[in-house]
Parts: sequence; structure tokens; C-alpha cells
Amino acid sequence: MIEAMENYTIKKMDSKTEITLENAGTNAARFVLYEICPGILFAFNEVNTGVLPKMTLQGATEDDCICTINYAASGTCGLYSSGGKYIYLRAGELMVSSEQAAHSFEYPVRSYCGIEIFIMREALAKKELLSFF
Repeated sequence: MIEAMENYTIKKMDSKTEITLENAGTNAARFVLYEICPGILFAFNEVNTGVLPKMTLQGATEDDCICTINYAASGTCGLYSSGGKYIYLRAGELMVSSEQAAHSFEYPVRSYCGIEIFIMREALAKKELLSFF
């Protein structure tokens, strides 16, 4: 589920998946993911470190995520996209993007809380899902 991270735990519960990343024995990050419906994931993100590696959802490729909607509740997050752009999200900002991280995420103030919605290609294949939205 996570690429290039050695110290992590994954807890799968009925409707959610909780991922905790550790750095030197402390919680560097915690992500709680909910699958709202096939192809639509909702995540609560808490980060307490300066840099995290790019992460991939289990069984997904970079092309599977067609769009993310991010809201930064507090802190800041930056990344270099695979298209060579630098994207920076500050507290109170909302971003809708199809850009993906090239290799890592940066947290200049070593603290970040936000929510993220992943829209996967799988969601577009479900016509009844699209009519619901």
C-alpha cells in the first residue's frame, strides 16, 4: 500500500483503513481512508514531519487517480508534480488537481491537517454512480 516507507502500520476496519507512519518511534503521519463508493475515497490526513515519500493506494497505478480535491485545515503541504510543477497548499486553501506527486511531499512547518478526496478512474466506469452525483 505504501511505497518507500519501512515503519508503518495498516489497520483495516469495516468502513475505514487507518495508516500510521512512524519516524524515530513517533507518529510522523496518520491517514484515515474511507471508501465512499467504488472509486471515490475520502481521507483525513495528519502529518507531523518535514517530508513523506510518495504513497500509492494498494493495487492502483498513478494513472488510476484522475483527480484529487484537497483542503488544508492547518499547516502547509508542497510537492513537485510528475509534470515538473511545484504545488503548494496553505491552511484554508482548497485545491482540485489532476497532478500527482513525482516522489515526495514536503511539510515546511512540520505540521499539516487536511482532508482529501480521491476520484479514481473506476468511478467513471460506474454510470449509476455518476448519475448519483
